Amino acid sequence: MIGAHCARALPDFDAVLASGGVDGLNERALYGRAACRFRVGSRQSAASDLQNFANRYPQGRFKKEVAAALDTSKSKL
Repeated sequence: MIGAHCARALPDFDAVLASGGVDGLNERALYGRAACRFRVGSRQSAASDLQNFANRYPQGRFKKEVAAALDTSKSKL
């Protein structure tokens, strides 16, 4: 069921990120898109989003989760 929710959420995350809106919202959308991409099996896209997040928001709200996920994704790709 989570995968189905993520598949529906991905276009919303894409729209937020394409809008170039508020950083807090973009930060959440980028993290959410990475998590959803991982859940639906797009691991390389998820890893790319995670790296982008780490570069854009080094002190971001999800920095610990992103760092841990990047470590994990590097070992699984």
